[in-house]
Amino acid sequence: MGSIYTYKDKHDLYLLMTSLTEEDARYVFSVLKKNDDEFSENSNGIFFDINRVCDRTMCELIMYFKHLRPSLYD
Repeated sequence: MGSIYTYKDKHDLYLLMTSLTEEDARYVFSVLKKNDDEFSENSNGIFFDINRVCDRTMCELIMYFKHLRPSLYD
C-alpha cells in the first residue's frame, strides 16, 4: 500500500528538518524508534530515508512541527 503523503509533504518536512534544535532532533529520533522505522547512526548524527518512513511517523512529525513549532511553518 502506498503512502498517503505526497512528495511535496515529504520535501517540505525535509526542508524543516535541515536546521533542527537539539530538542527537535531528539523528538525525531524518538518517533523513528517508537515506530520501528529504519535509521542509521554515527558520530555525525542520525540518518533516515524520509521516503521510507511509515505514515504514522510522517503524521507525528508533521503535527509536531506544525503545532509545537509553528514558527518553522511560517
